[in-house]
Amino acid sequence: MRLLELLIFFVLLFSSAASADSTIDKKIESISANLELLQNDTGNIKLWKEYISVFPTNKSEFKVIYDPDDFSNLYNNSHKYILIFEKAPNELKDNILQNHLNIVKNGAPGCCDAWSFLHKIISDYSIIYE
Repeated sequence: MRLLELLIFFVLLFSSAASADSTIDKKIESISANLELLQNDTGNIKLWKEYISVFPTNKSEFKVIYDPDDFSNLYNNSHKYILIFEKAPNELKDNILQNHLNIVKNGAPGCCDAWSFLHKIISDYSIIYE
């Protein structure tokens, strides 16, 4: 009986890990698709709002997507996904600042360029709205 309980525990453990990976993969696909649309029409407020809504809003999600330990996911092209915010319409910059400030506040835990890029964007927005 104990063996059956252990087996069930490990099945549940691995299925939840696979589910988390699947969720991140879907998030990455959504971010990539939205960026592609946005790059073709940076003046489109609706596309901006959609991109802002799929962009990570916390440090752990940002790290998994843009600074994973194995250098996968969007690590190699993180600059494209973050520096697009330099082209954001002024009326959305406050929204972007509010949504993404918690990623960079108290310092960035990573050392890759993605953290620096986002920190620059948020710093620039903070100066504008100070």
